[in-house]
Amino acid sequence: MPGVVFSAGRSFSTQFFLIKVIENGLGLNRFGIIVSKKIDKRAVARNRIKRLISSCIEELYKDMGFGYDMLFIVKRSALGKTREEFLEAMKDIFRKV
Repeated sequence: MPGVVFSAGRSFSTQFFLIKVIENGLGLNRFGIIVSKKIDKRAVARNRIKRLISSCIEELYKDMGFGYDMLFIVKRSALGKTREEFLEAMKDIFRKV
């Protein structure tokens, strides 16, 4: 039930995903990525999106604040996008967080 836990947090939206953020009280960040079968029925496509988001998080991790849980809920418009497009969208979101 991720919706119940994250309902107290803040939400940010981009054209590729919705991100829900809540403070976790720890000195580190934790991430979750949800790619529904409604996005694409093929596991290959869903896993590609997860890998792209994970690689962007790894690149931007040192520049973000610490102590948050972040849940990425991917939108259908993320299909077929490049890593650079995800990276730019995530940079904008992490500036707001």
